[in-house]
Amino acid sequence: MRFKAFHDPLTGLPNQLVAEEVIEATIDQRKDHSFSVFKINVDRLKMINEMYGRAIGNKLLIMLSRRINAALEPFAAELYRISSDEFMILFKNRLIRSELIDAAERVTHTSELPFLVDGKEIYATYSIGISRFPQDGASSVQLLGCADAALREAKKDTRVSYFFYNTMLHQQLMKRYVLRMSCKRHCPSNNLCCIISRKSMPEAAHSSV
Repeated sequence: MRFKAFHDPLTGLPNQLVAEEVIEATIDQRKDHSFSVFKINVDRLKMINEMYGRAIGNKLLIMLSRRINAALEPFAAELYRISSDEFMILFKNRLIRSELIDAAERVTHTSELPFLVDGKEIYATYSIGISRFPQDGASSVQLLGCADAALREAKKDTRVSYFFYNTMLHQQLMKRYVLRMSCKRHCPSNNLCCIISRKSMPEAAHSSV
């Protein structure tokens, strides 16, 4: 029963509840040491399920989780399945930027060859958002939120499959938050000003500094 409560029934990987607890424990244990979080989205999984059926999609998820785990062998890293089409990787050791890029590229390279599922060749690609402790957050909620924001940026850029959370993105998100709160205060019953405000906001730059 305990295993079922804390693990994904499909892949056998630890679930989001475990991921959040492990991040908090890592923060408590390593307050003076950095670590990193990858949030991975399986691109177009819904379309794959619609085209081939959910049974094929489930088998695909099992196969790709094994490939990703194999790619993580050089690192002190743990893989989690945190939602239907999302995984998380926790890198407990301090990794410099170039090492994190290497890890991200190792993960994305696992999708270069098709997955053979019930005689069908299926290509699956990933988008990755990267956050780092302590500069990007001091809790599991903050780190996962930053990784999620970076993931959204990664999905916008077809040239690069990963994106580091950074100061510029943080500033853009804060500006959007302030505008949204201002809209709610000044025109709670009129969405027009909110629409205008959102359109006037520039997109977050694709810098991964």
